Amino acid sequence: ALDAGILPPIDKVFSETLQGKESPFTSSDGEEKGLAGLVRGACAQIIEHKQRPLAIAMAWQCRQLGETSLGDTLIDEVLTGVPDDERLCTVLAVLEYLASAGEHDRADALLKPLLSSSSYSESPALWRLASRVARDGGRLARSVRQLERAMDLEYDGLPKSYNVELVRQNYQQLFAAYHELTQIVAEPESEIPLHLVARVIKAADRWRSLDNDLTDACNEAASILNALG
Repeated sequence: ALDAGILPPIDKVFSETLQGKESPFTSSDGEEKGLAGLVRGACAQIIEHKQRPLAIAMAWQCRQLGETSLGDTLIDEVLTGVPDDERLCTVLAVLEYLASAGEHDRADALLKPLLSSSSYSESPALWRLASRVARDGGRLARSVRQLERAMDLEYDGLPKSYNVELVRQNYQQLFAAYHELTQIVAEPESEIPLHLVARVIKAADRWRSLDNDLTDACNEAASILNALG
């Protein structure tokens, strides 16, 4: 199946059948046996054939079988020696794996070089992914900043003709995040966080400039500014 570029499904019965069996990818007596021997040997073949997405899919299967450390080991091997022309697609696929697996710190560390590079730092999709990773990892303030960055890039690159409903949904998502942030920073008798006020006003003005119905933009901004005092 691997020779044909296909990753077959691996289930619990398959895993149990392999217990103690030699890996078909090696004849060395000192090599790993069982499921670990099979998937690590298969991973090496997949990477050699420049099919790293298959190796990431195999890591997913290992995790679903409860073989978490084995899946993470495959991810380490996938990230080793990635050619430049495969780096972005490989890293994005690995990020989806890490984010869904709850490994937010590792995903964040993988994202930082991309976000600071001249090649990828202008990608709204990448900043949205970073925002999701930060939010899932409990870093709300960073998540909001990264979502703002994504929307700044989208605003600057918006064509003359665009989907108003999609714009509305994006700003509703941003203002929902502002509401969450406001609940944390707005304390009685504390100083008003003017930096957040400015960001809310900027976002509301942009929303108003893009939407033919100003009601939601005005109401959302007013609600947050009132909560901030």
